[in-house]
Amino acid sequence: MHDNIVRVAVENGDQLRSTAAFRKLGDMAGRLRKLERQVFGDEKK
Repeated sequence: MHDNIVRVAVENGDQLRSTAAFRKLGDMAGRLRKLERQVFGDEKK
């Protein structure tokens, strides 16, 4: 029983880390766009 509890906790931990990283992707993309505008200007191609 103890082994199953530990296994489930580890699997859930991996899933939570993956979800947290996925949620940060949008923020990271926004930061990259902001940096691109600062470096290359606001021109649209």
